[in-house]
Amino acid sequence: MERAGNEAGALAQDVRTIAVAIQGPGGALEQITASTQGMARAADRLDRATLPGISQAASDVSSAARRMGSAAAGIGDNPQSLLYGVSGKPGPGEPGFVAPQPAP
Repeated sequence: MERAGNEAGALAQDVRTIAVAIQGPGGALEQITASTQGMARAADRLDRATLPGISQAASDVSSAARRMGSAAAGIGDNPQSLLYGVSGKPGPGEPGFVAPQPAP
């Protein structure tokens, strides 16, 4: 019985030592708290800085893709526009073409 009491006392002392190590300054609990706060700050920076930048970049890419699609459709409809440019006037052989008058 005495041996069991001594072992229980030693066990209680070990538990106290572990509790102090966990809860004391620089202990596991303090380190976990510091790590959690660091992660929260990093998440906040990600939310405030990185994600809006990614959103803006995605918007810019989408806009550029729409413009490229529009340009490709225009070239598909009027391939000579690559050589002569886009003109609202009809060219030779097209309905409505009027030959330019010579300068006097």
